[in-house]
Amino acid sequence: MKKILAMMMLMAMCLTVFSVGAMAEAVPETATYSIHVLADDWGCATDKVILALDAPIEDAATYEYTVQETRVAMDWATFSVGPVTADKRITNIYLCDDKGLSVEGASAYVALELYASPIEGSPLFTNNDNFGLNEWSDPYYMTVTMKNEAGEVKVDEACTDKLTDTDMFKIDSFTADNGTVYQTALYSPEQDSKTMVVWLHGIGEGGTDIRMPLINVDMGALVSDPFQSLMGGAYVLAPQCPIYWMDTDGKGGSYVNGSIQADGTSFYTESLHELIAAYREMTGAEKVIIAGCSNGGYMTMVLAMTYGDEYQGYVPICEAIEDSMISDEQIAVLAKCPLYFIYAQNDPLVVPAVCEEPTIARLRAAGAEDLHVFAPADVHDTTGRFVGEDGKPLQAFGHGSWQYFFNNEVVDENGVNCWEWMASCTK
Repeated sequence: MKKILAMMMLMAMCLTVFSVGAMAEAVPETATYSIHVLADDWGCATDKVILALDAPIEDAATYEYTVQETRVAMDWATFSVGPVTADKRITNIYLCDDKGLSVEGASAYVALELYASPIEGSPLFTNNDNFGLNEWSDPYYMTVTMKNEAGEVKVDEACTDKLTDTDMFKIDSFTADNGTVYQTALYSPEQDSKTMVVWLHGIGEGGTDIRMPLINVDMGALVSDPFQSLMGGAYVLAPQCPIYWMDTDGKGGSYVNGSIQADGTSFYTESLHELIAAYREMTGAEKVIIAGCSNGGYMTMVLAMTYGDEYQGYVPICEAIEDSMISDEQIAVLAKCPLYFIYAQNDPLVVPAVCEEPTIARLRAAGAEDLHVFAPADVHDTTGRFVGEDGKPLQAFGHGSWQYFFNNEVVDENGVNCWEWMASCTK
């Protein structure tokens, strides 16, 4: 009996050793990867690589990693377009699931968090041969190394997926009576709401990929607790123009030699109004605020001049409609609308002296009562995350005054906060 027990124990020990040895041999040899694209107030950037290994590992920290990003970019010194490669700084490493969320225990997925900033580059490319629309950079890939004393994991260079923080939006499309097809993104609040905020994107975010208007600004701010709490819950609708809002013929005919020659009208006015009406009916929204930046600020003004008090408030940000295009009759309509203008005084693209400033002066002369203006000297980082070579907050392109809007930093000369004002318009 003792001999039998001894033999059984010996067999168990052998099985244990074999099992441990087998587990030790199950090391990953190959991997693919997906990326996560961060949407921030200044734009977007890849902030995470998610490795998918062919075998699970117990500890991501037992490996060493490097990441290089290759993307298409414009060389502004020569105005030539070509691939640019740069090392990416890894800020955190951990085991995760296939969506990049941290997990406990072994996993076949590893997250590499990357430093992201306004000067680190973007996975998007502005195609001036396609009406200046943003597209996914092509080529765009990460060169990732992952190795330890056991050897190197071969990581494929082809990106398998692009993840973004847009899951809270329901993606759909809308076809207007005139045949215009819009891509749409709708956020529905947790509580019942009679309010809807419509965001009209800038020129680069048109097209057919609805992710563009969601990730190139911080749309997450409008579905965040601070904004939603102030609004008492609000639907957030982001329609995507097939080309750009300032177009007068629906074919991109206003885009000439890399610039837009608009006339104060838009081909999309009636169909966009139809779209908003359809979503109002679907959601039951009774109060609507229209907000938009640049090209979308232009469209915000066109809707205000066309439909007046049908909507409860308008927030034109760095709006691109020249004052000379606005008639006295349209000023009279605008003067009766709740308006909150936002622009930077050093905007080199939409010059305030040509657009906002004379229009605001005419509105004041016309007796506009619910008129608010936020006009900072420039656009710079206010989060403390980014500094320039002079050690001061990083200066951004003066056209990007929407950063202040998404950061809830817009307050007029009388102390009226823009988000709070938007909420008051719906009461």
